[in-house]
Amino acid sequence: MVESLADGALSMGMPRRMAIEIAAQTMLGAATMVLQDERHPAELRDSVTTPGGCTIAGLLAMEEGNVRHALARTIQEATKKAASSGEAKK
Repeated sequence: MVESLADGALSMGMPRRMAIEIAAQTMLGAATMVLQDERHPAELRDSVTTPGGCTIAGLLAMEEGNVRHALARTIQEATKKAASSGEAKK
């Protein structure tokens, strides 16, 4: 995910090192907010999303690309694989 975010920044002309740093800091910041705040992640998202702003524009682009579904399926499939791998070793 960090690599993909950095690639997007690169495509907009940002220098590579800066793109990677900002992408990583974005992920770290979001994760920190979730871990330190007792609100649901959707509430946190709403609290940082301004009408017509860059956050909502990015979120809509992710929804268009079905990123939410892809990430959820990633966990589902990895969990299934881990469970079946564990059973095979018994």
